Amino acid sequence: MMIRPQIVDYIRTFVRDDYTTNDQIEAQLNEDGWDGFAPFLSAIFFYAIDLHFDGKRDDRAIRQFVAEMRSDNADVANQIDASQAENAIFAVLDSSVDLEVSPEMLGRVQTFAVHKALVEANLSDAELDSLLNRAKHLAES
Repeated sequence: MMIRPQIVDYIRTFVRDDYTTNDQIEAQLNEDGWDGFAPFLSAIFFYAIDLHFDGKRDDRAIRQFVAEMRSDNADVANQIDASQAENAIFAVLDSSVDLEVSPEMLGRVQTFAVHKALVEANLSDAELDSLLNRAKHLAES
């Protein structure tokens, strides 16, 4: 499946907290369709979590990450179940973990975890573009 540039731009503006442009892209996607968003979000979630945790499962650090993610925004705390969020992150870093998260919850977890992980990574524009392009290629394969 081909990932449209608007999908990539949507995540780029989301990570950069460019709300105005993000809202414009969201409106365009609402009209044109979100085809390809779920595989792209899954791919960027994989790369963002791998980057944040340096590819290593650290249960304590993961629990702290999820707790901070939920406490950063009261709406997030109400939308995300901590144990399911932890399970989703464990599954990225440990292939022996069975992913036990509903599709709706997984989308929420991926969205907020990508934002937190990539904001904290403080990537340059070139680094962020490289990461987004790798995720695009993964989602298209």
